[in-house]
Amino acid sequence: MTYLRGIDVSKWQPTVEWPKVRAAGFAFAFAKASQSTWGDVVFPQHWAGAKAAGLLRGAYHFFVPDAPPLKQLDAYLKAMGDDLGDFPPVLDIEAKTTNPAQLAKDALVWLLEAEQRTGRKPIIYTAAWYWNSGMLIGGKYPAWAADYPLWVA
Repeated sequence: MTYLRGIDVSKWQPTVEWPKVRAAGFAFAFAKASQSTWGDVVFPQHWAGAKAAGLLRGAYHFFVPDAPPLKQLDAYLKAMGDDLGDFPPVLDIEAKTTNPAQLAKDALVWLLEAEQRTGRKPIIYTAAWYWNSGMLIGGKYPAWAADYPLWVA
C-alpha cells in the first residue's frame, strides 16, 4: 500500500518553509482556517505557501460549543475566500463541552450548511479519546455521524 504524507499547520507553526516541506516528500497540507468566530492569523500565509509549493491543500475549522454554528461557518468561509482548496471542508470536533447533545446538534448545522454553501460534503476530524466518550449520547453516537467521512487523529 502506498501512503501520501501530509502535514497539519496552524498559528502554532507561524513559519513554514514550504519548498522544503515539498522537497521532503510531503504531498498535502491541512491548515487551520478558523476557530470559533475568528480566522487563524497565519492561515493566509500557510494557504498561499502550500499552493506555491505545489501541495494539495485542505482547511479545517476548530468547532467550539460556545459560539453559534453558522457564525463559526461564516468565519471559516471568510478565511477561505474564493479558494476552497483541493479537499472538502473539515470540521474539527474536539472541544470539551458540558452539553454533548447540543454540540452534536450544532455540529450538524455547521456540516449541512457547509455542504450547501461549498457543494462539498465535509469531513469530520476528531480524536478517538474525544469521540468515543464525548459524542456518545444516551449510549449512541449521533445518527448523522455515519453520513460523513471520519478522520481520526
